[in-house]
Amino acid sequence: MSDLILQRQRGQPQKARPQDLGMCAASAVVSGLATAGVFFWRQRGSKQAPKFQTEPAEPVEDYVQGIPLDREDRGRDQELEQLVLHLHQLETEKVKSEAKIDQLELLQEQMALREKDLQHKVEVAMADSAKHLGQHTSLVTERDNAVSEKQKAIADAKSTEEELKLAQKALADAQRKLKGAMGAAKDKEARCTQALKAESEAKRIHIKLNDTLREMTKQKASAEFRLKRTTEDLEQKVQTLAHMDKENQIAVRRHKETQSDAIRGLQDQLHYCKNERNEAQESLSRLKLRYEQLRDERQNLQELLNTRQLSDSE
Repeated sequence: MSDLILQRQRGQPQKARPQDLGMCAASAVVSGLATAGVFFWRQRGSKQAPKFQTEPAEPVEDYVQGIPLDREDRGRDQELEQLVLHLHQLETEKVKSEAKIDQLELLQEQMALREKDLQHKVEVAMADSAKHLGQHTSLVTERDNAVSEKQKAIADAKSTEEELKLAQKALADAQRKLKGAMGAAKDKEARCTQALKAESEAKRIHIKLNDTLREMTKQKASAEFRLKRTTEDLEQKVQTLAHMDKENQIAVRRHKETQSDAIRGLQDQLHYCKNERNEAQESLSRLKLRYEQLRDERQNLQELLNTRQLSDSE
């Protein structure tokens, strides 16, 4: 009841509990009895209401303010004293009940908190149990896999042993073949040595051909230079002779009648010059022919060099 009063003062409306309603009814009954007792004593002329005592009341005197009391009055007094004593006991039990109710409410809250804690622990334990169950299942699976792998490894070991025997047999055959191959390798090495010697000889010939080609190139350049100089000289001589021929023709026309011998001499000289020119042209033709021959030889040497290089690369 005190909790209800405090809650109402705090402005927290809550639904009344059955035990609170019972305590309110008991308090109302006790208050009514107390009021009736006080009213009774005032009617009997008592100046003050009796004090509530837990101990048995002393016997009431037979006379109150000079008024004699009969047996019924004394019985009512005793009944009233018993009612007052019972009222005090009810008040005490009420206080104890309220304290017990508070303890029970506190215990109920503690039990609710503990229930939540236990529920959380149960959930955690269930999760851990599921986790351990999954781990156990995975361990069992791993064990089964390990057993199957062990059996497979045993089978593989047997097959490997058979393969080892076959490999040893193949190794013996390979060793025999290796001995034959080593003999063939020695023969091949000898042939390779000969091929290396031939290659070195081909390189030496190639170097010699390159030197010859360079020398022939130099000779060709020199011959071309000489041919050019000779051609220029011949052209200059031809021009000179042509000029002289013109002059001679002029002189012949001037001195035809008086200088026939000189004309014949000039004609002879002209014929000599023409012969020299012809010889020079023949020499030029021979030089050109020699140049063509050198060019053909150079091409042949180049083809031979290319053939050598191709064979070396192969």
